[in-house]
Amino acid sequence: MKVFISADMEGIAGKVHWEFAKDADSGEWERDRQIMTGHVKAAIEGAKEGGASEIVINDSHMSMRNLLVDSFEIDDVKVITGQPKPLCMMEGIDDTYSAAFLVGYHGMSGAHPGVLNHSYCPLSIREIKINGSPAGEFGVNAGIAGYFNVPIALVVGDNVIAEEAKALTEDIEVAIIKEALNMVSAKCLTAKAANEIIKKKARVAVEKCKSLKPVTYDMPTEIEVDFFMTNMADAASLIPGSKRKGGTTVSFSSSDYLELFRAFQAMFLLGEKVRMELIY
Repeated sequence: MKVFISADMEGIAGKVHWEFAKDADSGEWERDRQIMTGHVKAAIEGAKEGGASEIVINDSHMSMRNLLVDSFEIDDVKVITGQPKPLCMMEGIDDTYSAAFLVGYHGMSGAHPGVLNHSYCPLSIREIKINGSPAGEFGVNAGIAGYFNVPIALVVGDNVIAEEAKALTEDIEVAIIKEALNMVSAKCLTAKAANEIIKKKARVAVEKCKSLKPVTYDMPTEIEVDFFMTNMADAASLIPGSKRKGGTTVSFSSSDYLELFRAFQAMFLLGEKVRMELIY
């Protein structure tokens, strides 16, 4: 049995701040790398106890070079690192997997009081909608897994992402490792306590994954992206097949979810490029 793990960072134990903020502790990223790696190792241990025989991990945060690769000295475990990647946070998944885990995830942009809530690009994307309904990284990435008929069996993060996940796939296992107070504060478990919960939930997730249904969307599927500024939408609207739906809003529709996602990824990369040029 193969398990795919997409590992983000904002949802890990103890994290309530952007590590790239100018007033962040210079050692915060190194600490967070250790905790993130520990969470993934706990998920692997639980998955193997549940019957998983092969695991692929995709580093899915920022530069996507966060996980301490040398820490995964475990048979039948591979790590995908670096970016950009064709499927971004879900790179490596295909129809040979029985389950996917989303570890260290967070609520969508505007999901109050979700810790560090955002949707892909916190400084350029205000909101994402799929077929008219708000969606975040969980919803978009679950759709990629669903394209390959793979259920999302476990999500790890705060109570807000747990609620978001259950709204799309009710029987998913959720490892709630911090309780959101607002965007930048939370009541957190220690890393050790969080890892114990993650391991337990991962085992159960693998044991029950055959009964879980993948997340799928009605076709053709429309993704709508609302940016913070009109020039970001200007750039995104250059993508062939896209439609300008407002001053800051661009959409794309397709009956092929992977085509939809690739167009979306191009949208947010173009939007980010514009934002960076404004700064520098």
